[in-house]
Amino acid sequence: EKIYKLEPMKKNLIENFLYARENMILLAKGNIGVDGKATISFKAAIQFDIANKTTHGTLDVIINAGFISGIGEGGRAGWAVFHKDPKDWYLYIGTPDHRIGVKLGVAGVYLKTGSYIMAGTQLPGSPPPPAHIARILGTDVQTLNYMRDENALANAGGFAFGTDLSIDTGDLTFLIFYANFKAGIGFDIMLKNYQEAQCSNTGEQVGINGWYANGQSYAYLQGELGVKVKLYFIKAKIPIISAGAAVLMQAKLPNPSWFR
Repeated sequence: EKIYKLEPMKKNLIENFLYARENMILLAKGNIGVDGKATISFKAAIQFDIANKTTHGTLDVIINAGFISGIGEGGRAGWAVFHKDPKDWYLYIGTPDHRIGVKLGVAGVYLKTGSYIMAGTQLPGSPPPPAHIARILGTDVQTLNYMRDENALANAGGFAFGTDLSIDTGDLTFLIFYANFKAGIGFDIMLKNYQEAQCSNTGEQVGINGWYANGQSYAYLQGELGVKVKLYFIKAKIPIISAGAAVLMQAKLPNPSWFR
């Protein structure tokens, strides 16, 4: 289904024609379903502002198909935005804070994926590691936010992408015992142009002609084994063994090069 939408009719045809010449919005939507119920749907819109030489487009994909659904609000599995004007341009297919991906669940076991790709002259800051990584390592997220200072610098954009994969078994029960396990891996990479930014120690321009890269990768494993207590007025889970392990690697380079 395609809909070509213009502003409500103006006072006369000439005024309406002038508006149409300078602004055009193309809308498209559709869905795939079973028994009249949509399980996969999408919406797309593109606006052309000819007078200001600006193009802006958006796309949303929603999945709610039983055992598989989007990880975003309302089952949003994918989204993208493209913008182009005389000064700036950018393309986001997800962002670090709002990733694209799906969640698969079978018999209480869930597999979840998340990703993003960004490019252009305007980019959000590089993300810190996930909060659960910091908790397992016994510290807080801000301590591990290795790009806090660089994110505050003016820049001319660049390129970034990242992905993560996790699995959660939920509670597995046997008699009065329960157990649950969680595991995951992920990474984030960014290459950004910081223009004339200089290293505070050497006074030299950072990176190569202002282009500076950073990245992080992480993995974790958590598990708990315990007993479920279920009496008349008492319901509780008593852990017997609870453990977790995580590894985090971070780097910024070159000139200066930094690793942790």
